[in-house]
Amino acid sequence: MVARGLAVSCLCGLLAGCAAWWGGPGAPTCPIITDVNAWTNRQPSTGGDGQVTLVTVSFEAPSQMRLYRDGTAPPETLALDLQASDQPALMAISYRERVRVPPREQVVISCGGDVLARLDSIDDIY
Repeated sequence: MVARGLAVSCLCGLLAGCAAWWGGPGAPTCPIITDVNAWTNRQPSTGGDGQVTLVTVSFEAPSQMRLYRDGTAPPETLALDLQASDQPALMAISYRERVRVPPREQVVISCGGDVLARLDSIDDIY
């Protein structure tokens, strides 16, 4: 009986761990994205940031999230990961980086390992 109780306890512990991994209470809460825009500012600048790529993400409801660059993507892809933040809840957030060589060609937004949005092109603004 003790062995059976121990086996059931271990199984319940494993199932609880799996539930947290696959969308249970411990999984990240990903917001619903309503809009994603990306553009590269190619206008000449004096003393500013110079040419930068900007990405904005809008949410359905205020969210406490930040965008972090995922360094595992290929160089032509700007992969951004939404992660929880202690900042105030916002309806939209943005990310910016200096223009790279070669330039980025697409943007992928993910959260908790799931791709939430993808842009297959980044507009140039002059």
